[in-house]
Amino acid sequence: MRQTVDVVVLDANNLPFQDKSIDTVLMIDVLEHLRNPINALKEAQRVGKNKILVDVPNYDFATTMYPNLLPEHFKEPTHQQRTNYKMLKCWLKNITFTKVNIYGSFVLLPLPLIPISYLLESLSKALHIEPKRIHFQISCEILL
Repeated sequence: MRQTVDVVVLDANNLPFQDKSIDTVLMIDVLEHLRNPINALKEAQRVGKNKILVDVPNYDFATTMYPNLLPEHFKEPTHQQRTNYKMLKCWLKNITFTKVNIYGSFVLLPLPLIPISYLLESLSKALHIEPKRIHFQISCEILL
């Protein structure tokens, strides 16, 4: 039996759902596109019953390790926020939750490792290899 899914574009700041009516709210690559991500998190908290799952790009990690090989996603012109671990933690202070688990590549690497990115870039150009998409994310599970 084939199931279908209806896709609807909604305003993250004003969701048309009742309070505590959604088991799990997914916010995958959303918050970095919003002018006021805190409002969207508060709205997710309002409609969420059990948890909110958040995933955002980690600009700190990517720009430290790969300043010349930033993935296209990090260059996205619609990004309103240059998200990082500290920013996400600050946003989370504005909502009430039971527990939060944050995962991902959010530890800054030592400065001497930055030249590696230049070597990788030079090598990929010399060998005419298009660098693979490097997408460092911060994932967050917010238990309501």
